[in-house]
Amino acid sequence: MFLTSTIVIENDLFVQNIQSYYIVYGGLNIADNTNKVPESSFGPYYVDEECIGCELCVDTAPKNFKMTDDGTHAYVHKQPENDSEKEMCDEALASCPVDAIGNDG
Repeated sequence: MFLTSTIVIENDLFVQNIQSYYIVYGGLNIADNTNKVPESSFGPYYVDEECIGCELCVDTAPKNFKMTDDGTHAYVHKQPENDSEKEMCDEALASCPVDAIGNDG
């Protein structure tokens, strides 16, 4: 049996606690910060090599995520600069169907 739910992310501490819980209990695959796509900008948000190029993150946070020219995967074009962009990046992270987006912040 699989349980799915929608999570509203309100702050970084909540995200970190959820990530820690799932890492410990194995309930969620977390993006691998040792396997980042090379195009991603330096900073806490990143996309790893598991990205399938679905463009969901680009649609969710277009100021921060872009697709490669060949369309094979997304990358963090620009790290969030304000709370609004950060919220959109967190939404993209939570929505990624293959858990290829990470936040080490």
